[in-house]
Amino acid sequence: MIAVISECLRRLQLRRKTFLVLWGLLIAACCIYSLRLTANTDIQVLIPQNKDTPPEFFAYLQNAPFLHTLTITVGNSDGAASLLAAAAAESLRSSLIPHVLTSPGAAPAFDRLSALFAYLPVLLSVEQIAGLAPLFSPEIIRETLRRNRQLLLGPSGPAFRGIVALDPLGLRFPLLRNLAPGNLPAKISPRDGQVVDPSGNYALIIARPEAAMSDSAAAAQVMAAVRASLSSLPKEAEVFIGGSYRHTEANAKIIKADLRRVVPISLLLVAIIFFLFLRSRQALAIVAVPMASLCIAATATGIAQENISGIVLGCGGVILGITADYAIHAHYAFSETDSAQRALRGLCPPLLAGFCTTAAAFAALCTSAIPAIRQMAVFGTSAVTAALCLSLFLLPLLRRPRCGPQGEVNAPLLPAAPPAAPRAALTCALLALCVCISLAGFSRLRFDGDIRNLSYSSPEMLQDERRIRDIWGMSGEDAFIVVPENRSGEGFEHLLRKNETIRDILRSDGISASSAAPFLPSARRQKERLEAWRIFRQQQGDAGLRRLGAIAPEWGFSAAAFAPFAAWFQKEPQPITPAELEALDLGLFPRLYLAQTPEHFLAYTVLNGSSSLPQATRHKAEQAGGVFISGPAFRERTAQDVGSDILRFCLLTCAAVFCVTALFFRSPVRFCAVLLPMAAGAACTVALFLFSGTKVNMFHAVALPLVIALSIDYGIFTQAVLEGRMPAGGRKGVLVSALTTLAGFGSLLLARHPALFSLGAAVSGGVAAALLTALLIQPRTFRICTSPRTKASQG
Repeated sequence: MIAVISECLRRLQLRRKTFLVLWGLLIAACCIYSLRLTANTDIQVLIPQNKDTPPEFFAYLQNAPFLHTLTITVGNSDGAASLLAAAAAESLRSSLIPHVLTSPGAAPAFDRLSALFAYLPVLLSVEQIAGLAPLFSPEIIRETLRRNRQLLLGPSGPAFRGIVALDPLGLRFPLLRNLAPGNLPAKISPRDGQVVDPSGNYALIIARPEAAMSDSAAAAQVMAAVRASLSSLPKEAEVFIGGSYRHTEANAKIIKADLRRVVPISLLLVAIIFFLFLRSRQALAIVAVPMASLCIAATATGIAQENISGIVLGCGGVILGITADYAIHAHYAFSETDSAQRALRGLCPPLLAGFCTTAAAFAALCTSAIPAIRQMAVFGTSAVTAALCLSLFLLPLLRRPRCGPQGEVNAPLLPAAPPAAPRAALTCALLALCVCISLAGFSRLRFDGDIRNLSYSSPEMLQDERRIRDIWGMSGEDAFIVVPENRSGEGFEHLLRKNETIRDILRSDGISASSAAPFLPSARRQKERLEAWRIFRQQQGDAGLRRLGAIAPEWGFSAAAFAPFAAWFQKEPQPITPAELEALDLGLFPRLYLAQTPEHFLAYTVLNGSSSLPQATRHKAEQAGGVFISGPAFRERTAQDVGSDILRFCLLTCAAVFCVTALFFRSPVRFCAVLLPMAAGAACTVALFLFSGTKVNMFHAVALPLVIALSIDYGIFTQAVLEGRMPAGGRKGVLVSALTTLAGFGSLLLARHPALFSLGAAVSGGVAAALLTALLIQPRTFRICTSPRTKASQG
């Protein structure tokens, strides 16, 4: 391998200018391509996708319509919340936000009731229809007419004349209860049908924008429109905004801000390190290696992946620090020898070993169930591969060989004296201690599967969401049952039947839930209700109407005052179809529970105030065709994925590390000495997790294999210097390369996005521990183990 690399470099040097131009064109093309890349700020790249989880699971989660809404609460202490909500809703409606709901329907009250009454027999359950009979008793009729008279004599009486004429007995109230949002402890304001809280001081607005929730640019436009519309409200009005669009906008902003902050700071720190340790004109050439590697890696990832996550691009500062290592070691090797070929003989073995371990750590990330981590695998592997090629085949072309006294590279791989067995045991004991600490600590780690902890939320957002939960009694946990049905033949009718079965199962087990079943019953269920209505009308019809006509004059109503009610009651009811339901303009509520994909119709049933189901109920729901999805269950599954990911990453990385290290350092003593920095870095990282009480998230899972791979590099290069395989300046190269890596990961500590900060915090401590071990402990243990025995020790 060394001979091949040396021969390639010799041929490149023969045509130095030509290959410099080709390298320049390649790097320039990659720079242009990478600058045109758009960072994907969608948090969906953090959702695990593994073989144990059906692909449909994520489709159901992503298509849940109630998760694609904005929840706006408007408050006013003087009881005018309903009026404020109506004004805000009118201002919000636009091409960006066509669906805005403040009440069960968007039409005026009388028109809505007129339309709804035509379908009331099929929108009430059989039990509710039977429960209407007492409304036709003389006592209830008198009490209802008395309340109607007081209502009509009040300030809002003119607005209710049509409603009272159409529904003098209050048949509308069971219907309105069916249409109310069942997952809120709200009441329907008797004045204008607004959804208000029990105190009457807060009103609810639910908005469904047209844009996709994951589109960061569209989310920013939606939120700008929302803020502009709500700015017209009085200053004393309280406004709380929650929902996925606000989170998408906030994450996109913070990721872009972190990109603008982290990468320049990382570049600045690396430049300062180069200035302090590499004060030569030729050393400036190594600056090109990490920057060019970053551009090449971004290009490779952009070609391999459809969209690059902004979180992955935010790790650009880390990539700068890692790839600078190769250029730094190459610089010291070429600087202290008078021949590039001679420098390669000492440089290639440790450089290739370090490349294999780092590339193996990044390659291990390809096995992750999380798309963002798989993207990081491609990004990191491409970067270190580019850095290796640039350090071996470009850097020598940018510098001239040094003349004069040179640092000597000794041929022997081992000092003359063999290691003393008792002293060699010291290295093995130190290594075993670090490994035991790592394994014992790993078994006690706690894993965090809550993706919300990797999503940025500003203090204002958290405060608004907390107030919304307090006002409406929301649990903050989403749990629902989704029913899928193929879009073929009578698929939609089958969907409605399954959805009703799910609702019946939950009701029979005493579990409160909201679904589309009250709005759109199946044809079979409608037939049952129409039959129940005919029986009810036969029993109460003529006698009930005569009773109403006889009692009406007692409260000042004429005999013809309720003619609209009599005409509706005697009319033959008709079933409702999806098109007629859409024409009723019931606002968002049907849309909150129905969705469709190119392959399926989807119906959602949302649990009210609960994030779990009894096992028996869940089993019955799944037998009926439902799929149960809940926040706690999803987090538990994600935590298991994180735990399995970190174990798999570490096993694969350690296997690669052991193989590479054993190949290059075959003596057990040398093998253990090289592993010391790695073991110390891993032990320190695990200890930091334990002592800080930090739960390991999916980006912490990336940190441990990276610490292992980077730490072994320091051990490999330090050992090569100690054995004389590289010039003495190589130890300085270890220090400088570790500092650039710390600069890359340390810059992430300035990131405000939790995912980037997590990665920086986890790796920095481990790399620092590995550096101290490589510079201070590894040389001493190696000298102790390999020093000749004195006579006293022999005696």
